[in-house]
Amino acid sequence: FIAFYEWRDFEQALGFLNRAADTYPAVESRLWLAQIHLRRSRVLRQMGNPQAALHAAEMAQMLVSGAGAEGKAALAETQLTIAELLSSIGYRDREIVMCLNQFMQNAKRPLGVDVTWSRAHELLGDASFNLGQYDAAVLAYRAALQFNPDHPWEVSLLYRIARSYYQQRAYQETVETVRSMLAAAAADEQPVTDYRVYDLLGSAQFALGKYDQAAS
Repeated sequence: FIAFYEWRDFEQALGFLNRAADTYPAVESRLWLAQIHLRRSRVLRQMGNPQAALHAAEMAQMLVSGAGAEGKAALAETQLTIAELLSSIGYRDREIVMCLNQFMQNAKRPLGVDVTWSRAHELLGDASFNLGQYDAAVLAYRAALQFNPDHPWEVSLLYRIARSYYQQRAYQETVETVRSMLAAAAADEQPVTDYRVYDLLGSAQFALGKYDQAAS
């Protein structure tokens, strides 16, 4: 833990965690061992090895799957970790959706702001969009903003919402969402220089027959 979080020495951290896993008594709680494998997963991800990180997270999931109510929180944490890793690997969107749905069943739903649930919905939105489930993507992205109203990537999430609306041919909603995005960017003094935003806005205006605005 110290080698990873304080010294940022990933090789040494992984060595210590491997020894902890190898020498852990078989008669002790499996939940503690699952946390070791989750930490191994974080270290391996930082070392640029997402496949090994995924394997470590799946080992943690195997350890906590039969732990009942006592392991429910650990199981939820593991499922979110696996979803994030699958997202970084790519092309595993159905598995991501399944993991996140399981996470939401096992984790305690927060009453207010919660960055973890915001992140889970952001991942769910991306996976749903990739699967062509645009209604689900909009709902997930909006939930991500609700769980974290001060989201540092608000502008990006609004763009992804607008893109989902466009795929549904909801062109007026696309225009309104892009305008909300541009207003949020201006409020944060973030100039929007990504051509895709204006291409999306122009295409939606064209589809609505507003040709002067589309050309602009």
